[in-house]
Amino acid sequence: MIIFLTIIVLTLSTEVFTVVFLNGFLRDARFSRLMISALIVAIINAAMAGLGLLIGTEIIKLLSDFTAILSTAILLVVGLKILLKSTKSKLHEMSWELTNYKVLAGFSFATGINSFLAGVALAAAATPFTDLISMFFIIYLLIIVTGVFAGKLNSNFSLAVRISFIGGLALMATALLTFFYNPGN
Repeated sequence: MIIFLTIIVLTLSTEVFTVVFLNGFLRDARFSRLMISALIVAIINAAMAGLGLLIGTEIIKLLSDFTAILSTAILLVVGLKILLKSTKSKLHEMSWELTNYKVLAGFSFATGINSFLAGVALAAAATPFTDLISMFFIIYLLIIVTGVFAGKLNSNFSLAVRISFIGGLALMATALLTFFYNPGN
C-alpha cells in the first residue's frame, strides 16, 4: 500500500516539478524564500489530499459497489490531464512570480485540485489519513526543492516536458494496474 501511495504522489508531483524546474523567479530566490514557498505548496497539497480523502470516504459509503471503478476513473482522468498538459506550451508557467505569496497560493490550490482528486480516489484503498497527509507533504516539499536546484543546474525545457509526460503515463498505468490487480473487481 505504501508503494502504491508513493507512486501516485510522485506521479502527481511531476506537474509541480515541471513548473518549479522552469520558473526563473524561484531559481533566483534566497534559500529561506524557497523553503517557505516549498512549505506553502506542500501544506496546501497535503491539506487538499486530506480533504479529498475525507470526502472520498463519504462517497464510498454511498457508492460502495462502484468504488474500484470510480477510483480508477479518477486516477485515469488526472493522469490524462497531466499527460495532455505536458504537450502544451509551458512559457506562461516560466513567468509566474512564484516568490509572490498570492501567486504561489493560487498555484498551490490549482495543483491541489489533483491532490484532492487523488485523495478521493485513494479513499477506495482505505488509505490511512496520516499516511496520506505525511506522504503528500514530504514528497511535495522534496520535489519543489529538487526541482529548483535541478533547474539551477540545467533548465532544459524538453526535459521538464518529458518528466511531466512520464508522470501522466505512470499515473494512468498505476490506476489500471491496481484496478486489474485487485481481486475484488
